[in-house]
Amino acid sequence: MSPIIKLYVILLLILSFEVIVTSYLTSPKRLGRVFEKQIVRALKRLDKHGIYGKALRNIYLPKNEFETSEIDVLYITTIGLFVIECKNFKGWIFGKSNDLKWTVSLPRGRGKSSKRSFLNPLKQNMSHIKPLRDYIITQFSDRPINIYPIVVFSDRGTLKKITNYSDQPVVYTREMLEHIKKVAKDSNPVLTQVQVDSLYESMLPMTKVNKEVKKQHIENIRKKSL
Repeated sequence: MSPIIKLYVILLLILSFEVIVTSYLTSPKRLGRVFEKQIVRALKRLDKHGIYGKALRNIYLPKNEFETSEIDVLYITTIGLFVIECKNFKGWIFGKSNDLKWTVSLPRGRGKSSKRSFLNPLKQNMSHIKPLRDYIITQFSDRPINIYPIVVFSDRGTLKKITNYSDQPVVYTREMLEHIKKVAKDSNPVLTQVQVDSLYESMLPMTKVNKEVKKQHIENIRKKSL
């Protein structure tokens, strides 16, 4: 093999490697996981404001014999549970509460834009509530536990014409922290710190499900997206 051909092969391998790495770094799945970790780190800052809580990521709760419900981030506190749907989209976000899907639009210049749809995060997040309540009943059958759903977008996106609902706010990360602090200020404890720790430990295994469960969950979502 001539030196020129060797050099060409090396350059081709380098370019292929760069394409693979770039594709991985910018994949929606990875960007979503990165944002979820950022949310968990942000929640830890609430300790300084007197809020005792622990966060779990990617909890697979059973809905029935064949389906699971995946909660992006669950923040377990003494005042209740915050169910957080995380979206790390770049572009303008449009949607209404009763829409089946929302839209993210990314300007391309010269009046052009690329658009893609995604499941309504309000409906998506609310679908987690019943499985979560069912599980909570098995742990605390003798008391009602407050559940607070929140939809959080990263600063990469811009919310356009999105109504901020009081029962399920659609916010940026910085606003999420302020919302939780306000709820904490206006609420009384429903769990002790020991119970928070206990619930955290009991749900931790649900973040470590096998690949088959995750694969089936993704397949169910794809069917609903059609």
